[in-house]
Amino acid sequence: IHLKKCFPTLKIGGPALAYNLNWLEDFLKSMTSGEYVPIDFLSWHIYAKLPEQVRHKSCAIRKMLDSYGYNNAESILNEWNYLRCWEAGFLYTIKSIISIKGAVFAASFMSICQDSPVDMLMYYDARPCAFNGIFDFYTYAPLKTFYVFKIWAKLASLGKQIKVTTSTNRNLYAAGASNGEKCGIMLARFYEQDALPPPVTVNLNIKNADTANTVVYLLDDTCNMTETEFMVLN
Repeated sequence: IHLKKCFPTLKIGGPALAYNLNWLEDFLKSMTSGEYVPIDFLSWHIYAKLPEQVRHKSCAIRKMLDSYGYNNAESILNEWNYLRCWEAGFLYTIKSIISIKGAVFAASFMSICQDSPVDMLMYYDARPCAFNGIFDFYTYAPLKTFYVFKIWAKLASLGKQIKVTTSTNRNLYAAGASNGEKCGIMLARFYEQDALPPPVTVNLNIKNADTANTVVYLLDDTCNMTETEFMVLN
């Protein structure tokens, strides 16, 4: 409170929540039970087995913030990544993070957050560590997730999000953007099971768009944003 009075433009918040939501509720109760303590943001973490888990947790956090009068506080997810299990599945987790699976998880996760009540995301991690899916630990060469962020940067440069819907039963996630003249779509198919599912044919229905100059890039086990063949149906 004192800092906010001295520096009104300074953003103050926390606490980098790494516990369950019961702890968060106790925290918010203590912040509002006596003199109301203002916060500009609430920061929190999640390590998830499925991308959809972030949707549920982000909505619960937003609802809780609003219920305690923090309607204008930003919800900042400042640590996240794929996790099958902290114990028996931990080695599998680390191997997945640096593979195409970790990249597809990141793409799916980011796409979900674009339509969830989250104001900011910070991927963990880009430093040399076990959870770094962006750069190789020793050589700093780009890993698969590096290209997800490169694709996302291209979408962000277009400026404005466009609505993209996907089939809910095919593990497909998407995000899109446009600058009024060009549009881009990132499409990901995440699958948690060890055995990969059979291939699927993906049909994109793009409304009010000229597809004559469409370019498709593929990111998979062997391709790093490699231009690939596709078919335009009139």
